[in-house]
Amino acid sequence: MDEVVLRWSRAWPFADLSRNPNLWFTRGLYAFLTPTPLEVLYIGMTYDQRFSTEIARHLGPLDRGIPVVSRADAVGRWIYKKFTVNPYAKIAHIELANGERISRQLVEDVEAALINIHTPPANLRSMRAYYGRAIRIRHKGYKKPFEAEHVMR
Repeated sequence: MDEVVLRWSRAWPFADLSRNPNLWFTRGLYAFLTPTPLEVLYIGMTYDQRFSTEIARHLGPLDRGIPVVSRADAVGRWIYKKFTVNPYAKIAHIELANGERISRQLVEDVEAALINIHTPPANLRSMRAYYGRAIRIRHKGYKKPFEAEHVMR
């Protein structure tokens, strides 16, 4: 069984996200959340591009601190319409045990496992079944609303 540690950042309001120093990393997961209480709306992953690029693709640009909804993708427009115009975002960096290397397939499996466990309303795939590898996911850092550990078999 593969073991992965996700080190989560604090929840950043979309308008303040550009101040997050972790935004420039390129491999890991991110989650969009409702502001209060923190509830998971969407879980995504990035492997070969920056978090900033991926998040901006979903939520669109800001104009004077207000999201430009018309330039958001379907996920972002759905979040704005159904839940909030100021979603929060968390970023998780992946840490592996035993000096293993991160692969695209591993990142995709972690994303699919979390989607299957949390069933975020904006995610459409991986909701009914998980077909990835057996994996243990430990959450560290600012993990709320995620639990300490998840195991998928």
